[in-house]
Amino acid sequence: MVYPANYSEATRLFTEAADAAGATVARHAHPHRRAPDGGPLEIVAAQLGPPGASRALLSISGTHGLEACSGSAAQSLFLGDRPALPADTAIVLVHCLNPFGFAWHSRCNEDFVDLSRNFIADWGQPPDNPYYAEIHALLTPSSWPDDTDDRLNMAIARLTAAHGVEQALTGLTGGQYGISDGLGFGGCGSSWSRRTFEAICRDWLGQVARLGYIDFHTGFGAFAEPFFVCLHPPDSPARARAERWWGPINDSQDAFGIGAVPQWQGLLWDGLRRWILPDAEICGSVIEFGTYALPRVARALMADRWLRFEQDDAALRARVRAEMIEAFAPAAPEWRARVADRGRALQHAALAGLADW
Repeated sequence: MVYPANYSEATRLFTEAADAAGATVARHAHPHRRAPDGGPLEIVAAQLGPPGASRALLSISGTHGLEACSGSAAQSLFLGDRPALPADTAIVLVHCLNPFGFAWHSRCNEDFVDLSRNFIADWGQPPDNPYYAEIHALLTPSSWPDDTDDRLNMAIARLTAAHGVEQALTGLTGGQYGISDGLGFGGCGSSWSRRTFEAICRDWLGQVARLGYIDFHTGFGAFAEPFFVCLHPPDSPARARAERWWGPINDSQDAFGIGAVPQWQGLLWDGLRRWILPDAEICGSVIEFGTYALPRVARALMADRWLRFEQDDAALRARVRAEMIEAFAPAAPEWRARVADRGRALQHAALAGLADW
């Protein structure tokens, strides 16, 4: 199994696998930004199957750039299997939706926008998250602190005491649109990645009546195991269908295990079902592959922001960056092999499920 070492290698391996599988390939280069080696930053899309198919599987990697390697590996392995297509079915793979973040080691894009919060409908009236403003100073120190866990615990405790546990989770992870150098910033307008994704969907999926989708991420759940952030209601036909594809799905309605969920804003899922492909029946999930315990992952979110906006000595920055990368892309060979193989299998299972839908 070849696991890409970086953005450039991942893009090359994916494109080679798509070409070998006979896919139609479209390369979308960022108009203003370049990779560290001076090369282009590209979202590469690949399509297999008839262009007018009424059913399709949509597979996405790299929405959070720093998390892209495992999803990229899974997509390349899936293409390498030359998957057999059911009748009237296509596959569309969007490789590295956030190439800047992948290439430059950040979860966020070139404007420090979290693409998983960028899909809102009305930029004139973005969602309000007043809870985040109450903890922004705690989570964004100018010097990298030794008390990151204490700061996180204090932020959650402060919001919980004042507003309740659901609002505390919303403040920390729900996304916000008022503080551009803060965590979970959803942007001030539609990002280049969002506009490119919408164009790919219009061009290649506009006629689809039934869509299966997978959006690969890392960081949440047990080490090297898939965690389904499945936003279909627990008693819905779509949730039952997803469980037929993938087996029992954890209750992402209580993903944090404390009896409450945040009010997430600007999710790609929202854009996909509300205005990108509003006429399609959609079944799928964000699929996280677990890395480390939540406090370590949360520290990495703070590190991502600190590395983008603050300055300190080079040795400290190198250490913090290495710890952040490890939190979302563990170096352990067994983790990498398992998540790539499981990601490949989950795509095959969704494709098989489409045949019976």
